[in-house]
Amino acid sequence: MDILTSDFPGAHERHVLRKDGNPLFPRPLRLDDQTLFEAQRQDFEARQAFQRDFEALLEEAVNLEQNVGTDTLLRLKGRLDQAYETACFVSGDQTAIKQAIQKLIAAIMNTLWQHIEPGDALAQAELRQEEMARQQHFRLLETPLIADLLSPRSPIAPDELAPTLLSSEDDELRTALALFDEAQLGLVVNQAKALLAPFEQRSDCPPEAWRRLEIMERALQRPDAPAT
Repeated sequence: MDILTSDFPGAHERHVLRKDGNPLFPRPLRLDDQTLFEAQRQDFEARQAFQRDFEALLEEAVNLEQNVGTDTLLRLKGRLDQAYETACFVSGDQTAIKQAIQKLIAAIMNTLWQHIEPGDALAQAELRQEEMARQQHFRLLETPLIADLLSPRSPIAPDELAPTLLSSEDDELRTALALFDEAQLGLVVNQAKALLAPFEQRSDCPPEAWRRLEIMERALQRPDAPAT
C-alpha cells in the first residue's frame, strides 16, 4: 500500500482497520489504498464539518450575554457535551479543542452554581450528580471504541457489533461492556456465541476471540450488572 494509516485516525479508518482480513465480520475486507483512502476521506469530511460547527458554537458561547437564563445555559452546555463526543469521533489531534470545551463547560457550571439558592439541597445534589456523570462519560469517550459505538454517525453496522467487540483489545472490551444493561449484554453475548459457533472446527478464527467471549460472559454474570 502507498497510503499510510493516520497517526490520529477517525472512526471510519479505525473501523476498516478492525475489519481488515477479519473473518468474524459479515463483510470482511482486505485493506488496500482505495479502501483506506475512502475511510480517510470520510473522516476528513467529518472533521471539517465538526470544526466549522465548533467555531460557530465557540463564537456563540463567547458572545453570550451576561445575564442569560438557566435554560439557555443548559442548552449551550448540552451542545458542548455533544461537541466533545464528536471530537472523540473525528480524526486528527483534537486535544486542544477538547480542553477548550471542558473550560467552557466549567465556566457554565460555575454560573449554574451561582444561580442555585444556598439552601436548595436538591438542586445542589442534582448539579453534583450531573458533574460526576459528565466526567465519567468524558473518560469513557477517551476509549476510541466507546466514541465509535456511541456516535449517531457510527460506521459500525448493527450486524457488526458482536464482531467488533470480539475483535477489540481486552481493556477496550471491558470498558465497552459497561455501556450495556443486562438485557442488552445478554443479547450481545448470544450474538457472539452464534457468530463463533461455525468457527469451532475452523482454523481461521482469531484465537483471542474465544477469550473475549469469556470476558463478555463473565460481565453478564457480574453481581453489579445493571437491572433491566
